[in-house]
Order: sequence, then C-alpha cells, then structure tokens
Amino acid sequence: MLPTLLLCLIALFAGFTQGLAGFGSVLVALPLMALLLDLQTAVPLAGLWGMSINIILLVTLRRHLSLKRIWPLAAAAVPGIPFGVYTLVSVPVWIMEMVLGGVLVVFSVYFALSGGGTRNLARGWAYCAGFTSGFLGGSLAASGPPVIIYTALQPWPKDEIKSTLTGFFFLSGLIILAAQAAGGLITSRVLSLGLYSLPFIFLGVFLGSWCYDKLDSQRYRQVVVGLITLLGLLTLAKALGW
Repeated sequence: MLPTLLLCLIALFAGFTQGLAGFGSVLVALPLMALLLDLQTAVPLAGLWGMSINIILLVTLRRHLSLKRIWPLAAAAVPGIPFGVYTLVSVPVWIMEMVLGGVLVVFSVYFALSGGGTRNLARGWAYCAGFTSGFLGGSLAASGPPVIIYTALQPWPKDEIKSTLTGFFFLSGLIILAAQAAGGLITSRVLSLGLYSLPFIFLGVFLGSWCYDKLDSQRYRQVVVGLITLLGLLTLAKALGW
C-alpha cells in the first residue's frame, strides 16, 4: 500500500511540474520512480503519465495550438533519431552527457546575463532544433532540451510556447509509446499502475496549470530556464558519476 501511495504522490508532482512548465514530468518522476519500480516498469509508466498530461494540456491549450510552429520541429526530429542511435554505439555516453549538460548550463547563464532577451528565430532554427531533438532522443532519450531552448528564445506569449511544447511532446510521445508497446513494455502492471495514479496526474496538472495562469510571460520563461538549469546540472552530475 505504501509504495502505491508514494507512486501516486510522484504522479501528483509530475503532473504539477508539466502543468506549470509544459515539460519536465519525466525529469522529476523517473529518478523517484526508479526507487520503487524496476526500469522496465518505470520508463513506460512515465511515458503513459506524460501522454496523459499532454492530452489534458492539448485540450486546455487548443486555441493556441499552431501546426505551423509544431510541424517543422516534429518532422525534423524523425531523421535525427537514427543518427542519435548510431552515435550511441560509437561515442561514450558520458561524453555526450557532458556536452549536453554543459550546453544547457551555458544557455541558462546566457539567458540570465542577457536579461531574458528574446529574438525572432528564422524557420531554419526550428528544423535544427527538431533534428537535434531527435538526435538526443535516439542517443540519450533526452529529446526535450533543444525544443525547449528554441521556444524559450522566441518572443512568443507563454500560451504559444507551452502549446508548442505540448504539441511536440504529444507527437514524439506517440512514437515512443508505440515503440514500447511493440517491445512488450506496456504490460498489465504498467496499465494498472497508470489507472491508479491517473486521478493524481489530473490533480497535479490542475494545480500546475492554476499556478501557470498566475505567471506573466517573462516569469514563465524564468521557470522554464530554471528547469533547464536543473536538467543541465543533473546531466553533468550523471556524466561525472556523482
């Protein structure tokens, strides 16, 4: 009973994080879930949580969704995946994690020193972000950072940033869940745990979205960059074996 309750609390925290920022549920949930579950259960369960959260956010943000913003990111991610898989077997993982963590921390420092400045990025940057996202997804299972950085730098209102992230993660999540299902990872236990924790996911998303509504666009960007900084530091710590 206690492990199930703890798992539901983790689901609440994951829903809150993504309800607030538009990403981050796996970032906060998976390390905690690994203390209670084996990775073969934790990873697909985190994917189910992420998909559930994205569906909720797609409904609440539907007026702000734009395929024009989402499609270049998603389309460019597809060819990046096999390059990432190839690199995974050719380059030590810790080197790639060091590079990724370093880039995230450098971006956070740049954002802080520039006063949170934004700029209109050309369409080509969307394809670059999407391709890099697919590359990192195929190599490190960390597809989010390039798209998050790309959207954070755009002078978009917060609803456009969050809806773009949600649409992208929904599409990429579908591919991941399909692959996990084909690999036999979506078991009856994963589905039952998902059903038990679903009310806590809904509650977490509701609370996170409520806090999100209280933020202006600049404060929202600061939350996003704060999570990017955390992700960068955690990635560097993992690469260094801490």
